[in-house]
Amino acid sequence: MKILIFSFLLILFSGCFDDKHREAQAQSYMSFVQKTRLVDSNFVSSVKLDELIVCNSTITDLKKLGYELVAMPKTEIDSLITAENWQEGSYFADNNKKLIVGTYDDTELLTSIFLTPGFSGKLRGFKIDDFSKLTVKQITSYFKDLDWSTTGVSNYWIFGNDTVNFYIKVDNSIPRFPLNEKYYEDKHPVLAKIQYSCDKVYGDVYGKSDTVMRKPLYAPLVDTHLNYYLLRRKPGIGTTIREITSTGKKTIMEQIRVGKWVNYNPDHTIQSIEYYNNGVLVKEDK
Repeated sequence: MKILIFSFLLILFSGCFDDKHREAQAQSYMSFVQKTRLVDSNFVSSVKLDELIVCNSTITDLKKLGYELVAMPKTEIDSLITAENWQEGSYFADNNKKLIVGTYDDTELLTSIFLTPGFSGKLRGFKIDDFSKLTVKQITSYFKDLDWSTTGVSNYWIFGNDTVNFYIKVDNSIPRFPLNEKYYEDKHPVLAKIQYSCDKVYGDVYGKSDTVMRKPLYAPLVDTHLNYYLLRRKPGIGTTIREITSTGKKTIMEQIRVGKWVNYNPDHTIQSIEYYNNGVLVKEDK
């Protein structure tokens, strides 16, 4: 009988302890003050192609807009595209639209768009009827923020900047330098690239006391919420061994989520809202 009473009291005490522990955790994440940040969306005007926005549009968005995308192995991608692309993600082509899009690693987020001969549409408000018939003169007349560049080993002149590049084949029948702009006026670009560094939108922002903030992936540009995590050395023998074998040059870090954490779907709708206390999930709303 005494054992039964003791067991009952132990269960009751454990239940009360768990309730108080959960309440303390809840109070902890509720008291954590998270900063907000409005992304500077001025970049949109420099990377907009029709209704597509690099570092905001996703593969899901394109499919909803009627794009017929086909995944392309990197071995089938033109070497000029792979050489000029900043990110090591996936490639998708729309053979009807005559464009190729590149995504950020393991995501649907567009980091680049490549225009090929036959494309028609609007790039930054500039109407392209047929990319294969577009001339250098038309490009230089409209785009005033682009500059010429090349190297002695490149097969292309590049007219562009950090968001838009047009690639024009070098004509080896004339001297490469200095650039004879008049000679190239009637030439046609073989490719155009629209690209942006998505780290400027979704990249980590480092705060005090190991705190790191980031805009949730796929979040609308107007959403100001930031997810928080602590970047700390991961305890354990594995970390110690790595530090010893690398003479202190390498270690193993882990992300410990804190506060309110919002997850978005590729269509920019909220997938879930989670609340963390020192890496422990305390509450979740779906």
